[in-house]
Amino acid sequence: MTDAQKENRAVGAKPPMRRAVAVAALLLCALPLLFAENVARRGIGKYTIPRGFVEARKWSQRAKAFYVASEDSKKDGFVNNISIEGGKNRYTVQDHALFRQAILRQLLAQCTEDEVLTADGSHTKKGYVLYTFVIRPSDESLQKNQDAATTKQYYIIARDNAYILVHETTRGESKKMDEAAMELVNSYEPPN
Repeated sequence: MTDAQKENRAVGAKPPMRRAVAVAALLLCALPLLFAENVARRGIGKYTIPRGFVEARKWSQRAKAFYVASEDSKKDGFVNNISIEGGKNRYTVQDHALFRQAILRQLLAQCTEDEVLTADGSHTKKGYVLYTFVIRPSDESLQKNQDAATTKQYYIIARDNAYILVHETTRGESKKMDEAAMELVNSYEPPN
């Protein structure tokens, strides 16, 4: 044994091999954390918070969470956002078409002549009924006001007498926001 090795042993230094094994073990433990999805668990169920998004705590409440792109989290005023909340209704999952008609009537009553409403129905990747309602400014309205907002409302029907509303609000078109909202929608699972 060399004098340097004896000195290292005397002060409690770890041999290089032990250090390498310790570092490798630490990395193996941390690896899942680096690639883990950011899952939110709330009373309404669980869902994945889209990558690159953070909760906007200044707007979030107990019953409704807001998410914004990380780079927008410190901005004041309007920023493109996505919210999620749960609600109750009188419809079973099998009566989802009646629920859709009720929402459609309500949205038509709220829309102004400067807005265009479109509706679509499908399923989430987990198989739940999904209704999407989009309210966007008309072309004439956009000529007057470039800052007019578009709102996309995604209603997930996963349980009787309840719904989940994922609400995306943007100024202009935003593929990033659309993809983030759909990631949240498609990852949603109701509570057990």
